[in-house]
Amino acid sequence: MRDMTDDIAISLKAISKSYGGGVDAVSNLDLDIREGEFFSLLGPSGCGKTTTLRMIAGFEEPTAGRIGLGGRDVTWAPPHKRDMGLVFQNDALFPHRTVHQNVAFGLRMRRLPAAEIAARVAAALAQVQLTGFEARHPGQLSGGQQQRVALARAIVIRPRVLLCDEPLGALDRKLRASMQFELKELQRELGVTLIYVTHDQEEALTMSDRIAVMNGGRIEQVAAPDTIYNRPATRFVADFIGEATLLSGAVVRGAEGVHLALSGGLRLPLPGSMAPMAGAERTVAIRPERITFSGDGAGLPGHIVDANFLGTATLYKTRLDNGALALVRLPAASGEARPGPGDRVALSIPPDAIVPVASGPAADGDPA
Repeated sequence: MRDMTDDIAISLKAISKSYGGGVDAVSNLDLDIREGEFFSLLGPSGCGKTTTLRMIAGFEEPTAGRIGLGGRDVTWAPPHKRDMGLVFQNDALFPHRTVHQNVAFGLRMRRLPAAEIAARVAAALAQVQLTGFEARHPGQLSGGQQQRVALARAIVIRPRVLLCDEPLGALDRKLRASMQFELKELQRELGVTLIYVTHDQEEALTMSDRIAVMNGGRIEQVAAPDTIYNRPATRFVADFIGEATLLSGAVVRGAEGVHLALSGGLRLPLPGSMAPMAGAERTVAIRPERITFSGDGAGLPGHIVDANFLGTATLYKTRLDNGALALVRLPAASGEARPGPGDRVALSIPPDAIVPVASGPAADGDPA
């Protein structure tokens, strides 16, 4: 029988990093990243994602725990013995060297034959669509081209793992979207395991096979992008990923089914799967595109506070009669009359759109 650990590229076991004075950048983190996976570490500034990446790379030593690379313990191995390529937001190219010389640098340090260096540099530049740019210097390139050079320099050594720390953060929005697609395509073509650090939720959802959402040095949830978005495990994940309406109350089971008893006497019908939670105080999350305005006035009553046109949709901020804020995103409809700020509305929320969320990190990551 095949050992499933054969599929694990990077394994973190009880990893912690403390800088003293009671500051824990990373706390008791467990994580397995699969071979050939595009895996993102996502979270706000200061959540520990870059520190985690630097420990994987060997630039930081963990205070506790173990780091495995393909089953080999590399916890204390120096960076140059970890078989990893690195790409950062600041591409750190040598300004006085040509594109060819920048890409060839790592190979020269490994003392490869000149003919092999030339062949591998040419192949790497072709993969990032920079053939013909060999003689240029970084200052003669655009921001996107410089990032491609940094990628070529990382992949030319044929690493087992590619580590990327916000590599597209300095690019404008349109170029960033184009580079996201190119990076994902390159990762698939190479079959390399890629670990990507970002604070951009849309970027992580677009590119990743799986995402670890981090907060306060801990992992809140690990799952595929659609699960992270549609079934957030915790209040933090629901609130951090996109927009969400968060409502709290007691779960009540009665003759008419299960509902959430909100303040002000409001009642929110819940899915039957939440019946075992009856008697408990719970918080639920609802994505704004799953909420609509009721045509017959049945639903949670409130009024519109603001309406923001987003091009393909309009995001309505509504205030329920009990004071809670709810978000409604409706597709743009040309010529159709829509309510505006100050108008009374009733919100219709299908039970299957309601997801119970925990107040703190989930006990187990989703293996999907």
